[in-house]
Amino acid sequence: MRANAPEPAQSSESAQSPEEHGPRSAAPGPRGSELSEPAEALVVEPWDIGSSEPLPAKALYAVRVVLLIAPALGMVYFFMRAALFPVGAVPLVYLVVQGWLATIYRADRSVMLIYWGNAVSALLAAVMGVFFAYLLFALHGPDALFKHFGTFYAGAVFTVMGSFVLEFFFSLFYAVVLRRVIRRNEAFHRGSFSENTGG
Repeated sequence: MRANAPEPAQSSESAQSPEEHGPRSAAPGPRGSELSEPAEALVVEPWDIGSSEPLPAKALYAVRVVLLIAPALGMVYFFMRAALFPVGAVPLVYLVVQGWLATIYRADRSVMLIYWGNAVSALLAAVMGVFFAYLLFALHGPDALFKHFGTFYAGAVFTVMGSFVLEFFFSLFYAVVLRRVIRRNEAFHRGSFSENTGG
């Protein structure tokens, strides 16, 4: 006799789909990530937040840096003549920093950093402008400056004085412009956040 091979018994449990074995687990949807993205955009890397639109007057920022070259080198020369080498490095550092800020300004990046850099620059330029105004008042005018220091040194001093005045107006201009850009970007991010939250 030939024994029939037993067929594999199919239990009702194996025939059931995996979903019927236990309660279905709710898969997390993209809602949580959608809610976190606008919030992260507001708090993550605040110094590297760019502008939603191209920043204005980029060529003027480059002109500003070029105008800083001669006064910075002149101040370095004077400080070296006075044997104040550490102080003489300050104008060069300022020139390098402004050149770096001009580069990232051209790339529409780090708006907050450039804003605070120009705000501090405006304050320092105003302080130095008041100092030179007092110097002229103490020397009884520009004629006395030429008389005491000669034409070359007096001309160099006036060039440095003019650079501080220009730096004040340049810094004030870009601080005002960038403050408006920051407010516009904050309004843009708040609008995106309310759209994603359905508010």
